[in-house]
Amino acid sequence: MPELLVKLWERYGKANISQPDRWTVTISTDKPAEEAAFIKEMMVADPRHRLHENLVDFAIRATPEGFRVRYHLYKGNHFVFVASEEALKREWIEEAGAMLDELTEGGEK
Repeated sequence: MPELLVKLWERYGKANISQPDRWTVTISTDKPAEEAAFIKEMMVADPRHRLHENLVDFAIRATPEGFRVRYHLYKGNHFVFVASEEALKREWIEEAGAMLDELTEGGEK
C-alpha cells in the first residue's frame, strides 16, 4: 500500500487521495473512466528492484566491518560486489566488470 499511495499522490496530489481504512482508497478526479483505465495498467512495485536492494543490503551486512569502501554491479540475474579497507583501484572495478561479463555469458549458454 505505501508504494501505491506514493504513486497516487504524485499523479493526483495528496489532497485528492483519501484512505478511510486499510482496504479502501478513494481518488477525486473529473475523469473517472480514463483514470480507472490508467490505474488498471499501472505498475505499483517492481519486485526486481526490491531484489536488487536486498542483494546490496545483504552484501553490505556480510562484508567485514573494516571493508568500508564498496562497489557493486548488477546485470540481469548476476551480481558482483567489491569491498576494500582502502580506496578501490580502477583495476579492481574493471576486474569486477569482467567477472560480471563472464557470469552473464556463462548464464546465456
